[in-house]
Amino acid sequence: MHPSPRAGFGRFPEPVVIEDEVWIGGNAVVLPGVRIGRGPVIGAGGVVSRDVPR
Repeated sequence: MHPSPRAGFGRFPEPVVIEDEVWIGGNAVVLPGVRIGRGPVIGAGGVVSRDVPR
């Protein structure tokens, strides 16, 4: 990432979509722009950086 947006504490909001029946364990991180389909389990301490299909 170019340093100029970081210098102004710019944010890059993207929606996170979490469908029904999803279980997310403690201390898990879901990054911006990710879509989690219906029913998966995200383990404790997991980092979700890509879409998780149904």
